[in-house]
Amino acid sequence: MTPLAKLQKILHRLFRLDESDGLDFGVYRLINAKRGYLAGYVTDELPRRAVEALRGTGQQDREAKAARFARAKKAVIDALGPGALDANGGFVDAKIEAMPIGQDYLLARYDAPGVKTAAEMEDEIYDHLATFFSRYECGGGDIVPRRRHAAKNRYAVPHDGSEVLLHWANRGQHYIKTAAYHPAIAVQLAGKRFVYRITDARDIPRDNNKDSGRFLLPNIADIGADAGGDIVIPFTFRALGKKEQSRYAALAHRNGNGNGNGGKVQSGILADALAKLAQAAADNAALAPLLSADASGEAAFMRYARRFVRRNNADFFIHQDLRGFLGAE
Repeated sequence: MTPLAKLQKILHRLFRLDESDGLDFGVYRLINAKRGYLAGYVTDELPRRAVEALRGTGQQDREAKAARFARAKKAVIDALGPGALDANGGFVDAKIEAMPIGQDYLLARYDAPGVKTAAEMEDEIYDHLATFFSRYECGGGDIVPRRRHAAKNRYAVPHDGSEVLLHWANRGQHYIKTAAYHPAIAVQLAGKRFVYRITDARDIPRDNNKDSGRFLLPNIADIGADAGGDIVIPFTFRALGKKEQSRYAALAHRNGNGNGNGGKVQSGILADALAKLAQAAADNAALAPLLSADASGEAAFMRYARRFVRRNNADFFIHQDLRGFLGAE
């Protein structure tokens, strides 16, 4: 993987440019609004600007140092004759190295081949940027500062001068569990309003407690209209047995979906629900809009179901002072 591809991969992951989960709070609302611009910048604009900034830089350095070496070589030949240098450009007499003219020649000769090309400088910059941005990704979408200090002292703590300082990795941030904020989402399809809603949630973990053993299962058989005329797609949030997890993970594997074991299980659950929905839609025309495909061929049900699952499975840290944090970094 090239340094540019590595940096682009990190930025896509950090800013969630390849995901369609549609988180609509905090900085994710801004990212969603500017998703097209950000993706275009990372893919096209960033490399273009780097090339423009470095255009001619390496060439100018090479030409300057090559000219300096040519002048030093000419000075040696003019003063001592062409026989002072061997076929490889070295001195035939070691005493010449101690002479001022010999020292100038050696410095110019040593410096000349060390000039980096623009392409080499570009790769080096991408490597530095990749290292910088990789410091802030903390899995699951959280952006957590990990300040570097030096090789010996691996991390730096922002010290305010007090005698005792309490510090933690996500200091200055609020923790939220999105399940508490997104129990339902509504989408409009073909003039009908479909509502994805958790109707049975069994012991959602509180605070910063990860629970990878629970999943969102659509109850396709219980889809129906509520009092307001909305078509409700009910979800159950519960734990699965080992046999259930294995079955759903195998289904996701066959379909080539999912990321990680938990992601595979959830993807298998949604794939199984889509198959059941197709059967139900054959007897209920009102469900047909959920099977309509977008340009990528993905059914509307899957697109919004993945977004709904993501909203209710994700835990995030919200910065109290995002502008100050980004400016300081």
